[in-house]
Amino acid sequence: VRRLISATHASMSYVYPVPPAAVNDPPTMSPQTVYARENTPLGGFLGQPISGEDQDGDVLEYTILSGDEREQFRLGNESGQFSVLRAGFLNFEAPASENVGLFVLQVRAFDGEFEAIAEVTIEVVDANDPPVFTPAVQSFTVAENSDSGTLVGTVVAVDEDVSDALTYTILRCFPDILRTAFVLHPSTGELTVSGVGPALINFEEFRQ
Repeated sequence: VRRLISATHASMSYVYPVPPAAVNDPPTMSPQTVYARENTPLGGFLGQPISGEDQDGDVLEYTILSGDEREQFRLGNESGQFSVLRAGFLNFEAPASENVGLFVLQVRAFDGEFEAIAEVTIEVVDANDPPVFTPAVQSFTVAENSDSGTLVGTVVAVDEDVSDALTYTILRCFPDILRTAFVLHPSTGELTVSGVGPALINFEEFRQ
């Protein structure tokens, strides 16, 4: 209020409205689930970004508070995007006791003054795993002039995706002529001498 006094001692009062001080509303964030593809490589993004809400339109900063003891996740400070910081810990098929299929984190959204904390679950979803030969190098011996149908050995590979059916194929052979000397069963991995094998498997010829 401002008061003006004139020479005749009369006075007038003026009222100036003062706008109310702006109030910062705290952000909010609800529990969320991020679906992460197993075996995502280093630096790969995991699912969709998480998000909080702020009525004032403030930019929120996201931080992992707990639940990432291995320090395997990176959380974008402003984007809310999870990515892989340490690879090798996202495995859908692993036993639950290994704790590499489901992760529960506490995440903070901060507007510069107030914070909201929510639970974020990272759930690993299945992806097609490549088959692996066990052992990686497999060796067999066969007597020269062996009869057709003689079992040389069984090639063994495993696949973590137990529902996948493996198919075995001979890609290359050295010397190349021996490629027709053997038959590899596509389902069992059994390697046998072919119909023309007895004439091709000759110790003296291939030792030279």
